[in-house]
This record gives sequence, structure tokens and C-alpha cells, in this order.
Amino acid sequence: MLYPSGFASGSFHHKYPADHPYAVIYRSLNNIKDRVDIRRVRPWLQYFRDYKSKKRLYQRYEIQEQIRPTKELKTNGWMMWSSSSKYNIGYILP
Repeated sequence: MLYPSGFASGSFHHKYPADHPYAVIYRSLNNIKDRVDIRRVRPWLQYFRDYKSKKRLYQRYEIQEQIRPTKELKTNGWMMWSSSSKYNIGYILP
């Protein structure tokens, strides 16, 4: 589960990783590709409000910024998670 809001302050040199969804997902996937065939990886991505101090709302931009590195690095797709199980298809489609 590569939820940007789950990363500690300072992860990947970002004070607040949830503000940098592309960088967090890209660097996380890039870190594992030397150990695992990236084509076998299908990460869970964040589709919920940041639960830390800023409570950043993840909308279309943040969702697309998480999906983009999965395409660039050619993972085996991705999955989104939200405890409400409510998804806006407009946030997910390109």
C-alpha cells in the first residue's frame, strides 16, 4: 500500500509526503524494481483524505499523480482504496 499520507515527514526528502503523490509513488516503485520484476507489481493507491494534520483532500489531480508513475514504470496496473468504497470515475480516467 503506497498511500502518500502514510509516509513519515522527511520521506523522500519531503516534509509532508502527502503533498507529493507523484514523487512518493514513483520513488517507492523505483526503489523496489531492482529486487522485483516491476511488471508483477500492482500497488494500492490512496483514494481518501489525508488523515494527518493537513487533512488534504485527494481529488482528481492527486489521484492522477499516483497513477502516472505506475504507467511510466509499467507496473501490472494499480488498485485504489477508500473506506467508503465510493469512487468518482472522473478522477480515475485520464
